[in-house]
Amino acid sequence: MKRRGIHFRIFSLLSLLMLLFAGGLHAQEASPRVLRLASLVEPPGLVGYVDVRGAAIYFNEIYNQPPWGLDSAAQPIPILVEEIPSVENGGVVNADGKTTVSFTLADWAVWSDGEPITAADFILPFDIMTDGVSITIPNRFANGATVDSVTQGATEKDVIVTFAASQPDIVNSWIMPLPDHVLRPLYEAALAEGKGFDTLTDWVRSPSVGNNAFVFAEWVSGSFLRFTRNENYWKDVYFDELNFAFYPDATVLAQTLATGGADMASGLPLIESMEFAASVPTVQVLTNFTGTRIELQLNLGETGHPALKDPRVREALIMAIDRQSLTDDLFNGLTHVPRSYWDGTPWFNPDTPQIAYDLEGARALMAEAGWSDDDGDGVMESHGVDGFDDGTPLTLRSNTYSDSWSGPYKNTQLALADMLTEFGINVEISEQPFGTLQASFTEGGILPTGQFDIHVAGWGVGVSKVSQPNQWACAEIPSDAVPAGINFNGVCYPEMDEQWAVLSTELDPAVRQEAVNWIQNFMAEENFVVFLVGLPDAVVMSNQLENVVFGQGNTRFYAVNEWRFSE
Repeated sequence: MKRRGIHFRIFSLLSLLMLLFAGGLHAQEASPRVLRLASLVEPPGLVGYVDVRGAAIYFNEIYNQPPWGLDSAAQPIPILVEEIPSVENGGVVNADGKTTVSFTLADWAVWSDGEPITAADFILPFDIMTDGVSITIPNRFANGATVDSVTQGATEKDVIVTFAASQPDIVNSWIMPLPDHVLRPLYEAALAEGKGFDTLTDWVRSPSVGNNAFVFAEWVSGSFLRFTRNENYWKDVYFDELNFAFYPDATVLAQTLATGGADMASGLPLIESMEFAASVPTVQVLTNFTGTRIELQLNLGETGHPALKDPRVREALIMAIDRQSLTDDLFNGLTHVPRSYWDGTPWFNPDTPQIAYDLEGARALMAEAGWSDDDGDGVMESHGVDGFDDGTPLTLRSNTYSDSWSGPYKNTQLALADMLTEFGINVEISEQPFGTLQASFTEGGILPTGQFDIHVAGWGVGVSKVSQPNQWACAEIPSDAVPAGINFNGVCYPEMDEQWAVLSTELDPAVRQEAVNWIQNFMAEENFVVFLVGLPDAVVMSNQLENVVFGQGNTRFYAVNEWRFSE
């Protein structure tokens, strides 16, 4: 009892001193709750409309959200609205071959500076995307759907979006708003000088307002990115700060997690995440299937190896790749071999043909195409192939990402190179940073300018929607006119574009499924992309974190306000 009394007196004295120095009771407030996040990826910017590099989308979600989105089960959820528009409630009208979507923003939906979110905030991104000056990513506006107009309805809270054609996947065609009251003057001033929205670099790197639970506070390049609680958010927010620390490699990041220096980490490969969590009792792994996969893209454009234009060579190349061994050896069987673009989604057609691993059959096809190892040096040479002198060895330029988070892609490229070398094809492998690979055409990006023959890529199709942006559309081939084009394969199949258009316009699910099946079969026949490994998204986090759920698409952080430490 005496000891307890001493402790009480000491505590009382300390408390009094704190009050005296602080000048009031506020000194007794609890320390800020800080969520420490570790990332292997540092974004080049924070506005997803502008940046071609995917990390910008991920960080954009922290401070900015669309009017509605998808929860972890890919079910629609309202965010800035009280009711998601639908045919049933009159918010979606299909007429004259077009779809008109009307929705009313909730009264409580405000920007972090207290200004209401209005129709003007949806009109602004439409103006930016259609001004003919700004360098933007069209596929990030309304999920790639073509929009005729965005206008205000009866009040400033009413938004009317008119699509150029029937839009069947309206739930997935949200538009990320931009604060008109802040950006409109800056944007119009840039336009007056012949410059686009993308030149507003201060905003792209440090957006001053947002509408999610947190708002941008500070960014020290190469070190950390800090967000603070949005005091005008319309829901309770548990954490006061989100601090992202950037790490150069996965080993350092893992050590930081193991020693309690971070609460959550993203970017660790799936298998490393599983092994790490099994060895460190203080952490756990949260997985969420997003439709992401590793794939091998073949350059069939003017700059790709001419041999790849021969369908027999492409088929033989696929036959020479043991995809199941990639799953087993590199990922411990934790994933699967995808059969098509929509594998793992409700739109997947299990009857989609898949080329089996067959080295001898592949060599026979190559010989038929004029490529065989007649001199016994282990490398196939040309024999009677148009455009090649006889005896020319077959060499393919391969690349993938060099970033610290890209372990699965590097390992896959190395394993593929070994397989193709064994098969008889020289493979020159290289690795470059994501930003170097996917910089725009006018910036000299390696992929947009076609400086490769084969590319080990990561691509996510999502799990809930079918009318995805068509990355293989003729109109997406990168050029001076389309600097942000994403058709790195350089393919142009008008008949496939037509089927993809069906997915963007047709309302009948049966007709849409027929188009999906056609595309899956067509891609399996043309073989300009090889789907190698399906990957779930894996996040390693402290066992002290609770209520962590991820949404799909641009709503991954839709419930970040509810994340918390266990008591």
